[in-house]
Amino acid sequence: MMFSDENSLSEYRFEDISKVAISTYVGIMQQWNISGEDQLLLLGFNGDVSTEKLMEPPFSLITPEVLERISFVLKIYKCLQILFPECEQSNTWIKKANDAFGGDSALAVILGDRNNGLLKVAEHLINQLEIPNEFLEKSVQKEFILSLVLEWAGSTENAINWYESQMIPALGMTPQRAVECGNYNLVLKYLEGVSLGGYA
Repeated sequence: MMFSDENSLSEYRFEDISKVAISTYVGIMQQWNISGEDQLLLLGFNGDVSTEKLMEPPFSLITPEVLERISFVLKIYKCLQILFPECEQSNTWIKKANDAFGGDSALAVILGDRNNGLLKVAEHLINQLEIPNEFLEKSVQKEFILSLVLEWAGSTENAINWYESQMIPALGMTPQRAVECGNYNLVLKYLEGVSLGGYA
């Protein structure tokens, strides 16, 4: 396809991005079992449109602000996939009461604060991943470490072999043993060094 000017190219790309974004968003909403009305509220609409209308080309209702809100939903989804490897856990978390939000669910926080709710929930989950937390279950710690190792291990099998068998000289033990002994933080620091040019 040929474009006569930069504006045409920009519009084409925005439409293409919008198509993928809204399709992905609706897919996540289905996994989370979010009602159609709440799907629209999450994107900042007040019920004057429908999800079907949002998905109609040329996606004129998908503004940069809507895309930004979808990006937060994607961040939340990705974090949940890492924190809760079981699909049922990751898909139901958004509606469950949470002490971190004063007993409210993440969905209630998002809907209750239309301007900053998505950001609050996304930041909470990102912090759960980026700030090592002794309250995380060992299985969750393992899954997060494996997700980092996969970036250079090449396969899940190689990542698991590394986790179970590779001796970390600075710790004198394997990553698996380190996690079992409560040294999750030190394994993360080691992997940070690897990402900066060290060796596994």
